[in-house]
Amino acid sequence: MGQILKAGNPQAYKFDPTDTIANGALVRWNTATKKVTNLAAAANFAAFIGVAEFQQPLSSPIDNTVAGNVSGLLNMGLVRREGVFPFKTTVAESYVHGDALKRGADDLTVALDGGANQIIGYVNLPDGSTIVGAVGVTVPIEIKSNFGSPTILSA
Repeated sequence: MGQILKAGNPQAYKFDPTDTIANGALVRWNTATKKVTNLAAAANFAAFIGVAEFQQPLSSPIDNTVAGNVSGLLNMGLVRREGVFPFKTTVAESYVHGDALKRGADDLTVALDGGANQIIGYVNLPDGSTIVGAVGVTVPIEIKSNFGSPTILSA
């Protein structure tokens, strides 16, 4: 998505090789596969863990192909569980500091009204400014994931 504005250290997780995850996307822990995947739907919000650090699938450092990365430890990725991140805005919405935001039209977009989606973070505009949503406009969002234990999730 863009430059991380402020964040804690990323944690390594096994990513689902069948799910292409974009840099900066909202991600969840899939308890069935024991892997990270796109957040994607309201039903998945209980397992929201944070923001993907870089795009998946990764190329294998051995043969520099995606095919070389389909299994094993090469399919690891980083997730930031807290921090301030830029997300695409929903057209015509106005954002001010402290607004609660939900997943928008996709895992790279936020919205004030995300329907059944749970809150994923809060607008971070401590200077008192307002951002009006439009194509190509981002808004800084403070995210703090409270899902599970990093020790359990990394297993």
